[in-house]
Amino acid sequence: EFYVLTVEVNLAGSGTTTGSGNYNYGNNLNIPIAVNPSNPTVAPAYQFLNWTSSPSVSLPSNTSGDISITQDTTVRANFKLNSYTLTLVTDSNKGTVSQSGGPTYSVFDSITISSNPKGKNIFQKWEVVSASYGLTQGQTFNFSNFTLGNYGNLTLVARFLAVYTLTVKYYQDGVHNPAKTVIIERKENEPSAVTVNPLYINAAGYEFDRWEVESGAITISDP
Repeated sequence: EFYVLTVEVNLAGSGTTTGSGNYNYGNNLNIPIAVNPSNPTVAPAYQFLNWTSSPSVSLPSNTSGDISITQDTTVRANFKLNSYTLTLVTDSNKGTVSQSGGPTYSVFDSITISSNPKGKNIFQKWEVVSASYGLTQGQTFNFSNFTLGNYGNLTLVARFLAVYTLTVKYYQDGVHNPAKTVIIERKENEPSAVTVNPLYINAAGYEFDRWEVESGAITISDP
C-alpha cells in the first residue's frame, strides 16, 4: 500500500517543486519537500508566503523541509505577485504627465505613460530619478509602454523645453507691413543668439533706421 503526495504551487509559473511521488506505507515519515521560486524578471516577481495542505499536516515554515503523511496528501506552496510603484513628476509647469492605472502595479502589469506639453512647449525626454534595479539616476528612459519587472520601484521626471518666438516686423513710414514679417523660433536649449538682417532697405528712397523692442527680454547688438 502506498500514499500519493502531490506538491504544487498556487500560481502557475511561480516556482518548481520537489517531493511529489508515491510513498509506501511505513516509509512516509520525514519526506523532503521544497519549492524553488521562479525569477522571470530582474525585479523579484514572486514572494513565498507559506505552505498549506489537504488534509492538514505539519508543514515547514521555509521553502524547504520535511513532512510526514498518513494518507493521500496535497501540499501547496503559496506565492503572491510582487507589486512595485511608478512615480511620474515634471521638471516645471511646461507640461503634464499621465500614466495608465497605478501608481502601484503588479510585476507583469502593462503600463503606458504619456507627456503633455503646454502651449508651444515640447517634450524632450523621460529621465530616471531612481530605480530599484537596472537603471541609474539621470539616465534617459526610452519607453512609453513597459512593465516594472525590469526596474522595481521607478521614478521618472518628464523634461520639457520651452519654445521662444522672435517676431521681426517691418515698418515703412511708421506703417506695419504684415506681409514682410519674419518669425524665428528657438528651443530653450539652442543658442539664443540669432542674426537678423534689416529687410527691404534697398527700396528706392529708404534706408534702415533702427531696431525697436515691442515686448520680451532681448538684447540687440547692432553690427
